[in-house]
Amino acid sequence: MMRRQMPEKYDPSESTVKQDREEQIMEFLYPDWKKKALTFSYDDGQIYDRRLVEIFNKYGLKGTFHLNSGTVGKPEFVEPGELCSLYEGQEIACHGVEHRHVLQLCSSQQLREVWEDRAALEKMTGRMIRGMSYAFGE
Repeated sequence: MMRRQMPEKYDPSESTVKQDREEQIMEFLYPDWKKKALTFSYDDGQIYDRRLVEIFNKYGLKGTFHLNSGTVGKPEFVEPGELCSLYEGQEIACHGVEHRHVLQLCSSQQLREVWEDRAALEKMTGRMIRGMSYAFGE
């Protein structure tokens, strides 16, 4: 199979669909045309994130930290005032206000867990929160 050489700059007008023996193949790539990525994902915003982010920063690693706005500031969890500086350069994502199991909630409670968590985290950090991971992996 012949591969098209990737351009040095991304041109959105260029199609990412290639024609090969009458088959259409779509190739998904990460920034800088990389084919693979390693991701790190950590939940709950516990105090251990302080050391973990320090290690990530030392080695130039990035992670997603799924926080529960309802536990921020409680014992064993990170403080609201440190969220911006602690997670600078890292992604912050929703994880539910109170870390409740979504399959045990009605739809209005599920919506509240996500919607209010996002709003609270955005207020605490001044950032747009895009990611979300359900508590207990459901």
